[in-house]
Amino acid sequence: DLIALNILQGVQAFEAKYTDATIAADAFTKFNKDSVSKYSFSNDRWVIGSNWRYTGGPPPSPAPFTRKDRFYVVKDPSGNTYKLKFLSFATEDGGTRGKPEIKYELIK
Repeated sequence: DLIALNILQGVQAFEAKYTDATIAADAFTKFNKDSVSKYSFSNDRWVIGSNWRYTGGPPPSPAPFTRKDRFYVVKDPSGNTYKLKFLSFATEDGGTRGKPEIKYELIK
């Protein structure tokens, strides 16, 4: 459930975080090449890390879930830029633990 960037090959990313899931979903849809310039890419291996999910805790903690208030923008060594969001990762949010479901698109 951890996402590490391949910084040795020059992969960079940043997190775009919003106040709630609805705003983040709209921002993901509208996010384009012009939007990228408002952010700074990071070469921190753990910029995505485990920030995209909540794994739960002892009761009365909430069940595991995917954080829907954020998405990530990743730039590969060839200069291609992608927007990436996590859809599910645990039984409680419709997924399978160890097999996160993601959505990504090339930003043109």
